[in-house]
Amino acid sequence: MKSLTLEHLNVTARKQKNDLFVEERIFDIKNLFPHNIDAFLEIFEDFLNLDFLSGAKMPFKLNNNKKRLSPKIKIADINDAKSIADIYKNAYKNTYPNREMEDAKYVSKMILSDDHHVIVFRDDQDNNIGCFRCALDLSARKGYMGGFMFMEQFHGKVDVIISIIGAYIWMWSQFKSEIEVWYCENRTAHNTSQYITSICGIKSVAIFPNKDLFFHNIESDILGVIYAKNVIKERRRKSVPKIIPEVYDCFHQSSERFNLGNARLVNQKSIVNNRLHSHFLKSIVKTSKIDRWGYKKIEFKIENNDSYFSFIYTPWLDNIEKIEYRIDCSEELVVFIDQLKRFVKDNSVRYVEVYVSAYQPVYQRLFLEGGLKPRGYIPCWRYNKEMDVFEDEIVFNSYKGEVNGIIMLFQDYEFFESNLK
Repeated sequence: MKSLTLEHLNVTARKQKNDLFVEERIFDIKNLFPHNIDAFLEIFEDFLNLDFLSGAKMPFKLNNNKKRLSPKIKIADINDAKSIADIYKNAYKNTYPNREMEDAKYVSKMILSDDHHVIVFRDDQDNNIGCFRCALDLSARKGYMGGFMFMEQFHGKVDVIISIIGAYIWMWSQFKSEIEVWYCENRTAHNTSQYITSICGIKSVAIFPNKDLFFHNIESDILGVIYAKNVIKERRRKSVPKIIPEVYDCFHQSSERFNLGNARLVNQKSIVNNRLHSHFLKSIVKTSKIDRWGYKKIEFKIENNDSYFSFIYTPWLDNIEKIEYRIDCSEELVVFIDQLKRFVKDNSVRYVEVYVSAYQPVYQRLFLEGGLKPRGYIPCWRYNKEMDVFEDEIVFNSYKGEVNGIIMLFQDYEFFESNLK
């Protein structure tokens, strides 16, 4: 394998082993911050074949002068399920918002599935002391990373930067041919996770005010993304995005970070055929399903029509996300948004989130008029399988209450502060 250059690596430290001096690799943090997944993997290419199945220690250090435990990193198996659930309970004192992660049986199913993978971090006695997970959406060529945590007694004692770098080494190399977009949601109660992920090349693109609940406190999140090298330049849809003026600030911020080129501003007006609107309103059918954890899937449909609007409502978080919809005309979307607003009012929902096409200004206008505001522009967020391209989308959301306790990295603060107005 190609050796690392001094641009990325200092090799001045030497370690005595069996009477021989062996060079110990020490990475300079300021020379990390790669621009894409491929650049990250190139930096750490000599470590891509470590034995993560059995457990591997990262054979490098960082020049941050912090003498902390560098844990062994291992791909979880079925025997790790109970300890993983216990880690979630311990780290968040039984308040983790995704309550299914505190159930060993659910974690076991995740470990055995093809689209979920869990990493455990181990101490020198091979005790599981932390974990991290990813969820793969192979049809969308997109992967989610979350649940990075350590048991409370190890806070401040573990090198979290090396830990997450090691986890990314496995995740991003293992699924390099299948996943081209990775994302995470970082808490804003502190900026540690934002800083760690930025070291690895993840860039913040959207804010979710008052979305989550940790330790019984309402918190906000920041969406971070990283792409394979050729996604933005070669795999992005060639059509110029069409956005309403209210989206421009979000677009400009992302364009500064990803060099997106131009977007066409469209002063889109919402024109609704009242007769059609009235017809669809009378034809609405609502269904509701609840799973064993308490998540509710709500769906609105129009009789004798393939159009639909669905979302996941989480009662203990008072939030709505994962909105999906298919419509044939704007009047249908207006009716669906009206139904959403009624549901929000009837259930005292605190937070609503939807991703809207950057090529459909009429959809953007209708969601804006429905009370949601643009909070981030995400390039190449949705994979269009038919066209084999990635399409841009815009995060629209609404929230209730004062937004407190947000701590952000300096480069994100000004933009996200303006987006909360």
